[in-house]
Amino acid sequence: MPRRSAWSSRAAGVAAVLMLVAACTGPGDGPQPLTATTDLAGDHEVPPVTTAASGTATATLEGSTLTIGGTFSDLSSDLLSVAGSPAHIHQAAPDANGPIVGNLDVGSDDDRNGSLSGSLELTSAEQQAFRDGLLYVNVHTADHPGGEIRGQFEPIGPAN
Repeated sequence: MPRRSAWSSRAAGVAAVLMLVAACTGPGDGPQPLTATTDLAGDHEVPPVTTAASGTATATLEGSTLTIGGTFSDLSSDLLSVAGSPAHIHQAAPDANGPIVGNLDVGSDDDRNGSLSGSLELTSAEQQAFRDGLLYVNVHTADHPGGEIRGQFEPIGPAN
């Protein structure tokens, strides 16, 4: 019986692992997670808001669950709770305002700088709206109760 080299044994092991990974993550497992990012700014509001505030947010859709995280800074006034939270996910085109899809949790030491996060279960229509770039983050403040900074999610492909 011929002796296998160390290289061929390792190659066989790697091939076996790759086949196992392919079997576990094949096309029958449904769509891959989809990620999107956005910059939060006053000029993204409808109508635009003049502010020095800014932020960023990232969202990942995995199955029906949308997970959001982000930060904001330099708001012109204190956060304002609207419908249970000062930050939300809304549904509308970039040039329109839309209904709240879900509230986000906000962490802030001074009501002008902080973080936002959340996890929402989306309907199939809301999942499609996310894929189509029709969901956005909005942060509400006392001076701008309709929203001081906003960012429209634009899906960029499978999550890393």
